[in-house]
Amino acid sequence: MVGKHSPILSERQKQVLCLIDRRLTIKEIAGELGISETRVNQHIDTLKRRLNANTHRELAACYQTRLAAAAAPPLRMPTGGKSQLPGGDEARSSPAGADSSELTFADAHAFSVEAPWTRASEPRVVPPALDGQNAVLLRLALIAAMVFGILASLVLAITAADSVTQAVGGRPERQQTG
Repeated sequence: MVGKHSPILSERQKQVLCLIDRRLTIKEIAGELGISETRVNQHIDTLKRRLNANTHRELAACYQTRLAAAAAPPLRMPTGGKSQLPGGDEARSSPAGADSSELTFADAHAFSVEAPWTRASEPRVVPPALDGQNAVLLRLALIAAMVFGILASLVLAITAADSVTQAVGGRPERQQTG
């Protein structure tokens, strides 16, 4: 897939692909790029079609393959006869600053320990008055006020209907049978 037959991607599609590789949600990608979630979904659908992928995991794998292909120099035998591939010692050398007896991960990704909703960039959905220390009391007070309002309007409607009935001519008399 990667190589000379690799599809050309726009800068925005590359950014979306990079953020998918970082395991961000669609909402987080939209916030990071400053675009709508619908637009992010459109980019993802286009990427899935172009890269022949079905899941976000496959898109992340395509991104890693593209990174590896971009970072690796083209393998060819030079005309001078000297190979461009690293020698035995260079190929086995450990990353800079790492002891050879130490286990290191060169492709490890950083991850966030904090919950996504604790970030400052996350929009507030619930008003602060209903999502704080006294949230339960405030919600109960709000429910009680709504119930009181409904009952008051019901009593008012019944009183108004009774007043209109009396003003029009009173209640009709019922015939007694006996």
